[in-house]
Amino acid sequence: MLPVLVIHYHEIALKGRNREHFERLLVGNLSRALEGVVGARIARMSGRLVVRGGAELHQSEVHERVLRTFGVANIGVGWEVRQERDALADDVVEAVRAWVAAHPVASFAARAKRSSPSYPENTMEIERRIGGAVFDATGLRVNLEHPDLTVAIEIVERTAFVTLEKISGPGGLPVGVSGRVVALISSGFDSPVAAWRMMKRGSPVTF
Repeated sequence: MLPVLVIHYHEIALKGRNREHFERLLVGNLSRALEGVVGARIARMSGRLVVRGGAELHQSEVHERVLRTFGVANIGVGWEVRQERDALADDVVEAVRAWVAAHPVASFAARAKRSSPSYPENTMEIERRIGGAVFDATGLRVNLEHPDLTVAIEIVERTAFVTLEKISGPGGLPVGVSGRVVALISSGFDSPVAAWRMMKRGSPVTF
């Protein structure tokens, strides 16, 4: 299993023919944010961005860099796992066991997304099977309403990801998609907030 960050966005998905341009700008901004993180590589995959690399990706300092990047709706912290039916269950169980060993968890829920329609199971079947495997291996109680741990499985192209932590980002648009603006900064808080809002709409700001 390889550590990954699975990055989702919202507004960019609505941009139609401009979507690829917006995605490329977001990838560039994230590349600058992750500069110096050993082995970090960003790929565009079926409506999401995936950052692959080493164990350093799971450090909170790296998450903070990503969460300062406008356009990021949320990041999922987890692993790239094998997509094959039995191997997927084995890898998810291994990931959950490692997580539970380091975090207080009493209940869980399995949630699945499938962007590959050729995959032999639908999302409900994946959730039932993986949830059963996690329950048998860990004894954690199933709670579909308010789980302590959400085991999120994403079947994407020819691979799969399991994420066990979801962190909300700033949202908005990648800086660079709109024109440059000038912000006059005073000693109050109104002007920095105005500048922040303009950056969130994709404008580079000259202070």
